[in-house]
Amino acid sequence: MRVVKATLTAQEYDNLDHLEALPDSPAQLIDDEIAALNTEADNLNNAKRDDAAAQQRAARLADLTDKKKLGEEIAVIVERRNRLEERHKVAACRRDCRITAITQQITRRRREILTPTLKQALECELSALHLTHIPLRLANRGDLGSSLIEIALSTQQRIANNSDVLSEGEQRGLALACFLAELNEVGRDLGIIMDDPVSSLDYSRMESVAGRLAQEVASGRQVIAFTHSILFHDMLSSAARRAGVACHEEWMTSLGDDRFGIIDNARKPWHVKPVTERLTEIDQAARALKDAGYDRSDEKFRGDVTTLCTQMRTTWERIVEEILFNKTIQRFRPEIMTQRLKAACFDTKTIILLSSRA
Repeated sequence: MRVVKATLTAQEYDNLDHLEALPDSPAQLIDDEIAALNTEADNLNNAKRDDAAAQQRAARLADLTDKKKLGEEIAVIVERRNRLEERHKVAACRRDCRITAITQQITRRRREILTPTLKQALECELSALHLTHIPLRLANRGDLGSSLIEIALSTQQRIANNSDVLSEGEQRGLALACFLAELNEVGRDLGIIMDDPVSSLDYSRMESVAGRLAQEVASGRQVIAFTHSILFHDMLSSAARRAGVACHEEWMTSLGDDRFGIIDNARKPWHVKPVTERLTEIDQAARALKDAGYDRSDEKFRGDVTTLCTQMRTTWERIVEEILFNKTIQRFRPEIMTQRLKAACFDTKTIILLSSRA
């Protein structure tokens, strides 16, 4: 370009014919490069589209594989799903039925409805059983959804167990009072069975228990009582008679060889048998001694003779009660039935006879 400029400036136009030819134009090279770049760009775009299609195909394959596996194990999956649903429902139910809330509600309702009536009934039973001298209070609490009522001593000093203070008889009497008080809450349609309820009780409380059981029978409740005490047996009979209710008795015994609880009225205790039965057994025992070759000098008969003499003595006393005074006064029974004296079979001659034999 400098040469051309200098030639033009010098106006030496002839020198222009000797100038070197210009190099080839780079336009074609540029166009070729643009075309190559466009081709490469198209290839890259095509490759990108191929990768997206491959990913779609892979995802579709994975989905189909999962569906196939699901179809093969659908029963197991449904079972597990049902278990999870049930577990979820149980958990929700537990949350809605919290034991604390139930316990609080039970305690609240018990204090509103049960406790006042139970307290009043207990006071009446304690009075009937002569236990009003014991300072007691009703203590109630809830435990894991259960409602508990306890009888506690109302003292200044804390006592772990009532048995540390109360006698055995007072404990038995208190237990009976609580039991009888609770009966008022269950209605009259239910019967009760009591096994030796007067163990360790004194005479007055035994009589009170007999009277209370007779009251329960009079109110329409069936009562079955087992006892080893002849005194309590007679008290029950007397209480039933005064209350005007039926009283049925059965005598139970054991026969050895693990045979027990056998009802056998023929084997009832000697001191409850009437005079006629006693005389029959005395005659049988006397004949048995005679048949065995009784010899008053032989010591082997001492036990049988002693038993026979004791039976004869107690029968003589029973004759006075049962026949002479017509059961006006009876052993083990506190009442005196004066109206029975009208049929008593004694006169002056009888009194003289009795005095001479005494």
